[in-house]
Amino acid sequence: MIKMVTGILPLFRSVFVRLGVNFEQLLAIVTAKLTVDNRIDKSGRTNKDVSNALMKQGIIYGITGPLFFLAGSLKGDLPVTLLFFHSFLMLMLIMSFLMEYSQLLFNQNDNHILQHLPVNSKTILAARIVSMLVYMLFLVGCMSIIPLVIVIFWKGVIAGGWFIVSVFLNTIFTLLLANVIYLGGMRFVPTEKFQRVMSYAQIVLIAGVTLSYQVVGRLVMYIQMDMMHPELWMYFTPPCYFLSLTSMVKEPTAGTFLLAGIGLVVTVLLLIFTIRYLAPYFSVKVSTIGEYTPVWVKRVRGRVRFAYALARVFARNSLQTTGFMLAWRMTQDNLKYRQGVLPMMIYAVVLAVFFVFSQDRVAAGNFGQFFPLYLMAMINVGILSNMSIMEKGDLLWLYRSKPLARPGAIILGGFKALYVKYFLPVFILLGAVFTGVFGWEMLGDIYLILAMTSLISLFYLRISGLLFPFSKEKGTVDSGGNVMKMIVLMLLLVVVGVIHAAVRGIPWGLVGVGTLSWIGVWILSRMICRVSWQRIAANY
Repeated sequence: MIKMVTGILPLFRSVFVRLGVNFEQLLAIVTAKLTVDNRIDKSGRTNKDVSNALMKQGIIYGITGPLFFLAGSLKGDLPVTLLFFHSFLMLMLIMSFLMEYSQLLFNQNDNHILQHLPVNSKTILAARIVSMLVYMLFLVGCMSIIPLVIVIFWKGVIAGGWFIVSVFLNTIFTLLLANVIYLGGMRFVPTEKFQRVMSYAQIVLIAGVTLSYQVVGRLVMYIQMDMMHPELWMYFTPPCYFLSLTSMVKEPTAGTFLLAGIGLVVTVLLLIFTIRYLAPYFSVKVSTIGEYTPVWVKRVRGRVRFAYALARVFARNSLQTTGFMLAWRMTQDNLKYRQGVLPMMIYAVVLAVFFVFSQDRVAAGNFGQFFPLYLMAMINVGILSNMSIMEKGDLLWLYRSKPLARPGAIILGGFKALYVKYFLPVFILLGAVFTGVFGWEMLGDIYLILAMTSLISLFYLRISGLLFPFSKEKGTVDSGGNVMKMIVLMLLLVVVGVIHAAVRGIPWGLVGVGTLSWIGVWILSRMICRVSWQRIAANY
């Protein structure tokens, strides 16, 4: 990948130079960043393991891309198909940036080196954007391979070539748009408040993207697009800009060329605005962000007593209580953790609203209405994944310095704290909404789903590598393995759904299977408590 990047970047040398970027320094920084990402990381994984992790994530995108494209092609109309594909491509890129790759923009690992070298702010920002673009283009390439083949057989080789150009421009446009949102916030928000403000802005954006997924999926099948005479709304819809690049091969109209031109001009303007105007403010403030630490609000006695009361209810011994209180306090007012957890919870709530108040599902009373409740298992997995993440360095040594007879009890206590603090309240809220909408007969289903999702969450804790709370540094390349584990859990949820559907008609079947699941939770908890130090240390 590094050789390919260093071979392609010189083709755009004049563009970077015109923007005021020192190209030689840019190339050196990008090469160094990609080299560091591909070397052995702190978890002991080799270069091959890291590459395989990113490749696994690319495989997932390679599966979802054709699904979106084929879903849009049901109408047999190329513009609608491309609108559907480019819309979901844009949404997935925004989600990836918000949830994962935005950390590359504010990564502090290279600040201490670059800020003491004669490197201008435009070069630093351009290098970070190019680094993010490399990863995103790889994923987008995987996502677009099969759609490219379909477009070539459908409309010809020339249309396929313009399809690749449109995907490339869409990726650049989306990445620059996301950067403008973040950097614009940095420009106008005081540094000491930036992380807090952007964390909540990120939550709002995630909710908006979630709504967009639902709206696009519902509206695209009813859209009629006339590329000969584009309607007014198309001039304000970015996906229409990029689909026009492909459509103009078969429909070379003034409206199509105008839409394609708007997309190209807007992308160029975003690039110029980002590098020339926002870069100086980025360089000044990014170094101070690394010195910011989350504010830990002084606990009142009542809140501490409440947490201890919950620990006494859910923790079985002193070690579990210690882990419970440790995870509870470390997640309190922790902005980084909230950035990772709250968007997922909002996603579940928003999706539940769509499912509950969708008239066709309510009228049919079909099994699909339980999907938001099952989604809570994936949300809990995300909560657990973020629990173990540390910004810098591994802290296994800190836990090993304590004479813990059963280290697994600490980890289980931390799991219970986040389960009670984040998962259980949202699940109870959704369960109450479902009961109010569909009636009291839903209680048996809710009981079974709660038991099943709890068992699946604990199972994930066991297979994901038992990690102490906030003890392991997570790099971008870790995402591929996590995605594969999520796919395994999705398959388990399908199996659980089949079991749920099978026992609904059996008297006391829901209660019986739910009770068996709670027994499984108890057995898994005992297994985790008895895990050895050697097993835990192998995960670091």
